[in-house]
Amino acid sequence: MVGAILKVRYSRAISTLGCPTLGLRQVLELAAQHGIAGVELRALAASTDLPKYFAEAESSGMRPLELSVANDVAVLSLNSSCALIGGAETEWAQLAAFGQLADRLTVPWVRVFDGSSAGETDLSLAWTALDRWRKLRRRFKWKTALLVETHGILANAEAIMRFLGGAPDVGLLWDSHYTWLCGEDPVTTWQAIGARVERIHVKDSLRCHDAPGGCEYVLPGTGEFPMNRLGPILEREFSGAVTLEWEKLWHPEIPSLEAALASARARGWW
Repeated sequence: MVGAILKVRYSRAISTLGCPTLGLRQVLELAAQHGIAGVELRALAASTDLPKYFAEAESSGMRPLELSVANDVAVLSLNSSCALIGGAETEWAQLAAFGQLADRLTVPWVRVFDGSSAGETDLSLAWTALDRWRKLRRRFKWKTALLVETHGILANAEAIMRFLGGAPDVGLLWDSHYTWLCGEDPVTTWQAIGARVERIHVKDSLRCHDAPGGCEYVLPGTGEFPMNRLGPILEREFSGAVTLEWEKLWHPEIPSLEAALASARARGWW
């Protein structure tokens, strides 16, 4: 539940960014084999067009809801490429397709990004976009809600809390690694925003100013991300899902998701 902090250890989840060539059945089986409770669907069968994937798969007889139940792995969200600000108008057609699909599959969240444009009106633009989403949701009577990921203008606790002040009805997906790369201690950020966090993304890296994005991704537990300080706090204070966002889709040179899971487990990292 948004806004709740319970003294229950968080659950673990994975994003299909880490295994982008797999189909839904294979993803759910992989998660079950590793004791993972939930998955975020970002790519399936090498495509991020999830509405198209499901349309084609269901036309051939796949029944995704039964697969999810059978493997005892929850589909936590459908993760779109859409952004609240700075995106193209065509993204709204994509977002509507994601919303319709998620609601039909009873997936509780559709993920969008905050956006990365600059200017004094950023938050106003984001709040206006949320109003547009609300109208879509009311029009089609969707139960699925919007999950906003902090991966642009919402780089620190101050910006996040200002945004949430005008967005009482959205879920927050906190990309803790992004916060860290932008120079704020994730423990400090958590203390400020924890009551509003629905889900958290984690990954490990080494700072590298010459690398794209300012870092080089490494196996969990071998980098500089302060999971040794953040993790114990989340274990005490967070009851949602903490997702290992292993970006194999965008960085095919990194090791496999299975290697990342093994590293995280062996080092007690996550």
